[in-house]
Amino acid sequence: MKYIIYGTNRVAKDFLYIFDNMEILYFTESRPSHAHFLGYPVHDLNYALQDTAYDQIILCDFDKTEKRALLEQQNLSYGKDF
Repeated sequence: MKYIIYGTNRVAKDFLYIFDNMEILYFTESRPSHAHFLGYPVHDLNYALQDTAYDQIILCDFDKTEKRALLEQQNLSYGKDF
């Protein structure tokens, strides 16, 4: 499966350390502040939502409420799409 990680923070870094054999396409953020994170490209969330090459988005944040709400507003389903 191919994944996009939503969040460029300590949680994402720890996630990659634990799950180091997953196929990560890139990271996404609502308002990216840098072009790369941990060697992966970082794209705007709108870019990721238009992408069809991934299977799931993984939320990485201490408080996922805002990120989850943004994805649900785009008609994505928790547990299926992310």
